Amino acid sequence: MTATESPRELLFSYGTLQLESVQIATFGRRLAGSPDALPGFVQSMVKIGDAEVIAASGKTHHPTLRFSGGSSDNVAGTVFELLGTTFRTPTSTKWQRTNASP
Repeated sequence: MTATESPRELLFSYGTLQLESVQIATFGRRLAGSPDALPGFVQSMVKIGDAEVIAASGKTHHPTLRFSGGSSDNVAGTVFELLGTTFRTPTSTKWQRTNASP
């Protein structure tokens, strides 16, 4: 990497970030990614109360993960390779932890 290049970050998504509408709402563009998996985790759903999040995803429930350590547990998803500068764009400032109820 040269001094002018930005570092690359890997971002694993198992949920709504895999949706083009959510990528555009969050990053202002469609992301390029490839299939991947996260071993030792299980997935469940949480209810979303934020209207803006529901509007972007079209879903009232979003997936969440819990570490199980089980050798047969595996969560499928997508890994995106992003430039480090992607996280400093104006649209990505929407990323924040929100209250979700199981």
